[in-house]
Amino acid sequence: MPENSMDRRQVMKYAAALGLTSIAGCSGNSDGDGSGNQAESDPGSDDQTETDQGPDVPNTLASLDFISVDEPAPIDERITGAEWTPPEFDEDAVADSVKHYNLGSMKNDPATAEFHDRFNERTDITVDPIVVPSKRATPKITTVLSSRAEEPVMMQIDRQMYMDFVEPGWIEPVDQLWSEAAYEHFPQAFSTEFVTDIDVTSDEPHQYLSVAIAEGSVKNYRPDLLQELGFDADFLKRPTWEDVREVCEEADSQDVDYYGHAFYGGGVRYPSYPWMLKVWSQGERIVQDGEVIFNSDAGVEALEWQRQLIEDGLVPDVLSLGQGGPEDLFLGGEIVGYTGGSKMIPRALEQLGEAGEAYDLGLPAKYGSDGEHATFLGTDTICINRFAPPEKKKAALVYMDGCRSAEADALEFVMEGNMPANSAAWDLNIVQSEAPFQEIPKESIEKAREGLWPRQIQTIEVLVAELQAAWAGQKSPQEALDTAQAEVDGILQQN
Repeated sequence: MPENSMDRRQVMKYAAALGLTSIAGCSGNSDGDGSGNQAESDPGSDDQTETDQGPDVPNTLASLDFISVDEPAPIDERITGAEWTPPEFDEDAVADSVKHYNLGSMKNDPATAEFHDRFNERTDITVDPIVVPSKRATPKITTVLSSRAEEPVMMQIDRQMYMDFVEPGWIEPVDQLWSEAAYEHFPQAFSTEFVTDIDVTSDEPHQYLSVAIAEGSVKNYRPDLLQELGFDADFLKRPTWEDVREVCEEADSQDVDYYGHAFYGGGVRYPSYPWMLKVWSQGERIVQDGEVIFNSDAGVEALEWQRQLIEDGLVPDVLSLGQGGPEDLFLGGEIVGYTGGSKMIPRALEQLGEAGEAYDLGLPAKYGSDGEHATFLGTDTICINRFAPPEKKKAALVYMDGCRSAEADALEFVMEGNMPANSAAWDLNIVQSEAPFQEIPKESIEKAREGLWPRQIQTIEVLVAELQAAWAGQKSPQEALDTAQAEVDGILQQN
């Protein structure tokens, strides 16, 4: 376990205080999700029920030897080639179909549908997607798992809910799916932050996921507007935060009708991302020694930097910019750049034209000469319902092996703009020949960080409310983050 992870001791401390409820207190509010579908605030927390946390747990896959990840070829060959090769498995022990909760309409997930067909051709296992509207996903999945229902077997779970579903013992450990050789092809967060001992039914760390999609943060910027302001076209390719402010100041000083920069400020989740990126770029982490820390020196400095941009009139009204806000301003030529996810790529190329002229990608800004181009790993996970029948869980495990393959990831990138989590996908012909951007997205996902802790939706909402108070001038950055810290300490029973 990495030393900055939220460990079992912290979990048990506040779990006891909270009576080991499921996700009580989490509203399920979300600005959106990895599927690209915009979600509104979800009032469905009444659907979240408490669950018995007795010592009995269903049969798990951890001790079952039915799949050979290094057969018929070593795992790093099977999952990195142009065509995924299924692992050897006992066909008599595996169901011939498996149901899968998919976040949002399948119309928005053509790459997923395409891989479902390929998976069926190679394994004779059918994947039946069950569409879950994004804004209802959390309460629906919570209801299924807290009631210990057997179906569906697989679920696409947003990263922010991952720990909350693992914690009460609802998600199946899938350690046998992974190995050191497999982890070498994925961002470090997969083998550090996603491997956790937060599960109250286990004393050991386990892995509980495969990847559905991944999204690293990139700097979307307009070379044409940069040149209009007198900068080189690639000035924001690998910028510092000082570079970003310089562009803002230059746009403010000239007779132009656009700003140099914007960031998410509206909604209940997205506003946390640019603040976290600034904190990370200063070499700080949010989880420190097992506790969630918002009011660190780096946290206060990051908020002060954002507040100063607002006070100096160098950014538009960020409090009005929820999900989609910066994107619309960017495509409309009203800002030079912003930091966001890779989902923007297909839309920008369609509306702005050829890559590198009116649209280009850079890395998120770093903090001075010694800082980091830290990026954000927005991962939707595939997890197994622990209460499903063994033969169904085994079929799901075979699918999870395939959905983290280079082939599946390449389809996601080319067809939908989701960055490959499997680094081998960048070398495949489909990416080399069809994807206009490769260097920056590849570096972005390699540098991507993840910040995971329990009750994340609830605690992020607390943080965002205080960030917004500071941006609106209602509180100082220090006061706002101290208030957020006090509330989070109470929620997580810290200190």
